[in-house]
Amino acid sequence: MHHKIHQMQWMEEPAICYLRSMEKILESIESYAKEINAFAATDAETLEQFRIKFLGVKGIVKSLMGEMQHVPVDQKKSFGQTMNGFKQLAENKYNAEKERISEGSAHTAFNWMLHCRAYPWFQEAGILLH
Repeated sequence: MHHKIHQMQWMEEPAICYLRSMEKILESIESYAKEINAFAATDAETLEQFRIKFLGVKGIVKSLMGEMQHVPVDQKKSFGQTMNGFKQLAENKYNAEKERISEGSAHTAFNWMLHCRAYPWFQEAGILLH
């Protein structure tokens, strides 16, 4: 009888270990989500580093998506929804920052062009904007 109880405990251990692992994954997602929300690209290079870190082939999103194979069948739908939400968060942040940076560049170029036109001596110095 004691052997049977010991055997049952051994069979339950992988599920307990996986639940702990799942808990760590969810904690990681929460931590990464805070990092994503706080991110503000300073230039195209930092934006590209963000893309590689989170959305790249070997990035965090792909790595966490790989955990789907270890998720118990009854939890796959919930985990999948969580992962899709996390992926969308990273993609939306990337796209928003990309747009913000490109608008910032266009705004800077436009202001520079107005500045040059306001001061004709820029043109005399050979600084021409067309």
